Amino acid sequence: MKFIAKLLSGLFFPLFIPIYGAFLLFSLKVFSFYPYYYIRSAYLTIFLFGTIVPFACILLLYKLKKIPDMGLENKKDRFIPYLCTFVSYYICALILSKLAMPTYIPLLMVAVAVSLLINAIVNTWWKISAHMTGVGGMLGGILCVSWKFYINPSLWIIAITLVCGMVAAARLHLSAHTRGQVAAGFLNGLLCTIIIPNLKIGSLLF
Repeated sequence: MKFIAKLLSGLFFPLFIPIYGAFLLFSLKVFSFYPYYYIRSAYLTIFLFGTIVPFACILLLYKLKKIPDMGLENKKDRFIPYLCTFVSYYICALILSKLAMPTYIPLLMVAVAVSLLINAIVNTWWKISAHMTGVGGMLGGILCVSWKFYINPSLWIIAITLVCGMVAAARLHLSAHTRGQVAAGFLNGLLCTIIIPNLKIGSLLF
């Protein structure tokens, strides 16, 4: 059981979530009408600034012995990596806004960035779950897109909800977080990705 919990934690490591989210988003039929160039560019941008750059920052901090492990298990080691990831995600949102994507697509990245900033602040005294923020954001993102496009990708919503439950169980089984920290992380990601893309702030951010 511990092996499965570690496997789930690895598969849904927060820095992988932007790639999974991009796959879910662009697999929807509504995006089949977008030119391949824009979709490919969006994938590359999300992969670079959503995964590679933040991972490189964490690796650099590890090599410089600023953090003791790449998994950021200790809450006091998370503040600087979270801030670096926040900046990288915002740069990602800026680039996506130039790719003729609907405004709420880069705003989803802004929402994820804001959820990380909230995590960074909360983690100064309480170890809120970044894993649950990630999967909660993925669920919130697909719900937001469903509402925007008036579609009902029910299978995706059910699948992501199940993933959220399994990741929560995995983090609790590994004693990485308390139930409150798991719930708070989930709600942070979910609410940020539902609320922020629906605010009229696109013109102020990009």
